[in-house]
Amino acid sequence: AARKADALIADQILTGNMVISTEGPAALLQELLNGCKKIHFTHAAFFIVDDGDKLHLGALCGKDGNDAGHGAGNLIKDLAPIAGGKGGGKPDMARGAASDRDKSAELLAAAKAKLGV
Repeated sequence: AARKADALIADQILTGNMVISTEGPAALLQELLNGCKKIHFTHAAFFIVDDGDKLHLGALCGKDGNDAGHGAGNLIKDLAPIAGGKGGGKPDMARGAASDRDKSAELLAAAKAKLGV
């Protein structure tokens, strides 16, 4: 999971906000969050990991992301309900889950629009 997370993050342009949607085990979400923290990511990131049963959601906001008014907890609270989910957390990192996997594309589009990706 850690190697996949690092590869997904490396594929993104790390000069701004990012949104990643992928399939994998629930543990992949934590590895994506850890990977961003490891590289001192300063913007806002939103992650969707589909494990085949439900969507695992994560958000991370560094200084630039928080200064832009995003806040990780707010991202989860605003976006998770799109797919029938909920969650929360702190301004720097938050997690959630959603049961409506059919809404994954809609959730992805909303996250990209919200973060300007």
